[in-house]
Amino acid sequence: QEDVEVERCSVDYYTEAQTVSQVHGTQDAACQRRVLRSWTAAALGSDGRGGDSPLVEHGPVRVAKSVHSYRRRRAVDRKVMDSVDLFQPPAEHATEACWLVIPPTLEREVHSRGWSFERGGLHAVEHALIAVAPAHVRLEPKELGCQCRRVDIVGPATKHLLVYEKHHGGVGLVAQLAARAEPLLQSALHLMERC
Repeated sequence: QEDVEVERCSVDYYTEAQTVSQVHGTQDAACQRRVLRSWTAAALGSDGRGGDSPLVEHGPVRVAKSVHSYRRRRAVDRKVMDSVDLFQPPAEHATEACWLVIPPTLEREVHSRGWSFERGGLHAVEHALIAVAPAHVRLEPKELGCQCRRVDIVGPATKHLLVYEKHHGGVGLVAQLAARAEPLLQSALHLMERC
């Protein structure tokens, strides 16, 4: 057992953890699925070849979250002063998630236009979904999380728009979001168009 000494002091900075969340279990048979008929590939801006529509799914997942570093930021202007690497094993917990399985035609369309898909595009949309979620379900945005760094992650979840509950075990928030997927996506689209 180690002792830690703590001393109160006044500083002009704060620390900010840099985390990575990885979601496992999106291929689970316990997941509930439905086709979003109103969001066909053509309606999403794709050429519609293949006639595929997005699927919204939700169910149990496991989230592994690890802190790989922290930054010190100046309080006055938020400028990064330095970064410290950490070596911490991931903390894993069971929860619930909902995700949109993106049709391959839409992914090809995004790539053909030279836009970011896995790296930034999906992540930006996930944050937009989290931002507008309180307009559709009684929740606080901080109760939801999303995948952060897809570049280091392998598996099908890297191609999904995915939002999970931070509550261990889940409390039913994402099931409500999945049931309201169409208006939720419309709100996120409207938010991003106004940026």
